[in-house]
Amino acid sequence: MPIKDIQHLVCSLGKALCGIVRGFGGKGIMCTIKDYIKFNEGLELKLYKCTAGKLSCGYGRNIENNGISKDEAELMLKNDIEVCKTALYGIFGFETFLLMPDRCKTVLYDMIYNLGETRFKTFKKMVKAVKSKDFLEAAKQIKDSRYYNQVRNRAERNINLMKGE
Repeated sequence: MPIKDIQHLVCSLGKALCGIVRGFGGKGIMCTIKDYIKFNEGLELKLYKCTAGKLSCGYGRNIENNGISKDEAELMLKNDIEVCKTALYGIFGFETFLLMPDRCKTVLYDMIYNLGETRFKTFKKMVKAVKSKDFLEAAKQIKDSRYYNQVRNRAERNINLMKGE
C-alpha cells in the first residue's frame, strides 16, 4: 500500500496530533496515537485469541489479563439495555410497552437482558398475558418455566414485581 494511502487511512480521523510516527519506508506520518494503534490492531467486535493466545476484543484489548473497568461495564450495560428496549418495542409495540406499569417493564427488561431476545420470545403465553394486561397469568407463566428453575431467586423477584407485590 502506498504511503499516501496509509497516511490517509491512519490519519483520516484527525483528532489532536500526537507527533510523528516513524516507519513506512523511513517517512514520518502525522497521526494520533489512538489512530495508529487502531490501524495496527484492527477492530474485532467478538472475543478472539490474539497471537499471544490471550482472549482479546475491540482494538486488541487483552481481556484475559486486563478485564474491563467499572466504567466500561456500565457503558456496555447501557448499550445492552438500549438493545433490549428496541427488542421489547418490537415484541409489544411501542405504545403498548410505554403504557405498561413500570414494574412490568422492569421485569421484561430484566428477563430479556438475562435470556436474550430469542429465548425471551419462547415465553409466548407470558407475552400474550402481558399484552392482555393479565399480570397474574404472566407471573404464573414465569414460574412455570425452565428459567424459574435456573435462576429461582431472580425469577421470584420478577414474579413478585409482575404481580405488583
